[in-house]
Amino acid sequence: MLLAGSLTGCEGVVARESAGTESTCSTTGTCTVGDRGPGGGWIIHVGPPGSNLEVAPQAWAGATEPLVTWAAAKTAATTYAGGGKADWRLPELLELVDLYNCTFKDTIGGFDNSSFYWSSHVRRGNQDPMVVGFAKGTQMVWRATDKANVRPVRTF
Repeated sequence: MLLAGSLTGCEGVVARESAGTESTCSTTGTCTVGDRGPGGGWIIHVGPPGSNLEVAPQAWAGATEPLVTWAAAKTAATTYAGGGKADWRLPELLELVDLYNCTFKDTIGGFDNSSFYWSSHVRRGNQDPMVVGFAKGTQMVWRATDKANVRPVRTF
C-alpha cells in the first residue's frame, strides 16, 4: 500500500499505449518507471519487492473502460487477469490521485479525462466510496450505486 506522495520518479513516466518499443520488466526482472509490467500494464512506481505498482493497460477491458457501479468495479478489477496475474484490484485513493498527478492524465494512455474513476477507499461508515475526477484530479465521495470508470492496479 502506498502513501500520499510516495510515488517517486513521476517525471520518468513516459510509457504510452501507442509506444511501439517499450521496455518490459517481465523479461528482465528489473523494473523501472515506464516499463511494461509483468501483468501487461505500465509500471508507475518502483520500490522494494511488494511495493512496485503496475496499472492495467488502456484496453484492459476491451475497446472502452467499463462505466459501472462500485460493486461492479470491484468485481471487474479483482477478476481481471492481465498477464496471467490474479492480484489486480481497485486502486487506493492516494494511488489513484498519484496516478492522475504522475501521468498528467495522458502519459499512460486511455484515461477518460472527463470521467471519474473508482478507488477502493470508502467514507461515511464504509458506505460511500471515493472517486477521482480525471479532468482536474478532484476527489469526491459518491454513492456506490452511481457509475464511474475503473482501471485496475496491482502491487508486486
